[in-house]
Amino acid sequence: MRHICSHCRLTSPDGNLWCQEVDCPAGSLPLLFKYGDYLGNLKILELMRVLKTATIYKVERGIDKEREVLILKVANPGAENEAYLRNEAEALRTISMASRDKHPALPNWHPHMAVNGQDAYGIATSGEQTRYFFLMDYIEGEFLTDSLLDNAQPWHEDVGWFMLSLSEAIIRIEKITERLHLNVNPDMVLVRRNNAGVPQPVLLDVGLLFPTGKQLPATEAQALQHHLMAAYTPTELIRGGTLTPTADVYALGLILYEMLAGKPAYPYTLRRTEDIYDEIQQVSPVLRRTDLPVSPRRGRKGAKSSAEGVDGLLDIVQRAVRHDHPKRYNNVAEFRTALLNLYGEVPDKRRFDMNVFFSDVRRVAVYSMVGLLVLFVLSILISAITH
Repeated sequence: MRHICSHCRLTSPDGNLWCQEVDCPAGSLPLLFKYGDYLGNLKILELMRVLKTATIYKVERGIDKEREVLILKVANPGAENEAYLRNEAEALRTISMASRDKHPALPNWHPHMAVNGQDAYGIATSGEQTRYFFLMDYIEGEFLTDSLLDNAQPWHEDVGWFMLSLSEAIIRIEKITERLHLNVNPDMVLVRRNNAGVPQPVLLDVGLLFPTGKQLPATEAQALQHHLMAAYTPTELIRGGTLTPTADVYALGLILYEMLAGKPAYPYTLRRTEDIYDEIQQVSPVLRRTDLPVSPRRGRKGAKSSAEGVDGLLDIVQRAVRHDHPKRYNNVAEFRTALLNLYGEVPDKRRFDMNVFFSDVRRVAVYSMVGLLVLFVLSILISAITH
């Protein structure tokens, strides 16, 4: 195994070399599994991501034809991280079982088969350490942070559809759990391509899960910052305040900004957390692009038929990321509606659209009736001619 710093991502084979930053989390760094290691009956295949609270792996379980490939999420050291993971596992199980209609932007919880089988999370021992984990169905993809290194500014239409699906995932989490996410950032979003070739998100973290309206004291906010990626932290979680859905809108807006600007709204690499927080509270990012759409995309299902009452993409970004905007979105549903009005529904050949289905049924029925009528008329004409 080896250690990794969850702040700067530097690794230490012997556990003695720490990050040179003042706020380095030395002494609580996660031990990383390598290929071939086991956690219980799970064989590690690949390290996928190290988050602030947990580490994500690709694993397999079983032998020969019974093998299944899964995503494993293991809590990083610390009681706070273990509590975060336990809450997340319970919430994801609830979300996965709430409806047969699975949303493609949310992973599916998978039974862990550990000794505590009644729990959504598993417990296993590795190297005399108790490790808390849970499993998800495997999804092939690339993390958004890495994807943006290859293509810092994706095509705006792909960005719009990407954010449309990501906002739908947040809405579903908020609706089923009756809690806010409060921890959305590019490190926990996987990018895949759907059956129509459109880049789509899969959110691999369910978040802090705090209720709307909770009064968050500054001291409690400071304690929660251990779980957060500083550059995507809403001000309510910096200085305390009332938690509302606008916090999730703000985080989504920062991701939208980054994909359109080609850089984060608040640079964070090797910067002190305090400096980032100071900038967030003092400066609202401003996107400067003149090539973004201001009217609905014609012919797109779900998009508005006219530009009346429709926000252009630049307006959507600014309304989401500026705390002092007079017309900021009150919740993620309003943010999603603005994107839907502009771009329409996400193209996906796998989506079963009931309206299209019944439209096709009606069309087939009409064609069949016309065909039968033509055959009836022809049979009468033929009968008249032959007689």
